[in-house]
Amino acid sequence: MKVKKDNQPIIMFVVLGISAFYYFIIKKEA
Repeated sequence: MKVKKDNQPIIMFVVLGISAFYYFIIKKEA
């Protein structure tokens, strides 16, 4: 699986954003 170095930070940011969004929803629902 080859990933361009230019895209890596963007992918990391997206993954972190989705994780934070999910965590916020779970925390709000609880």
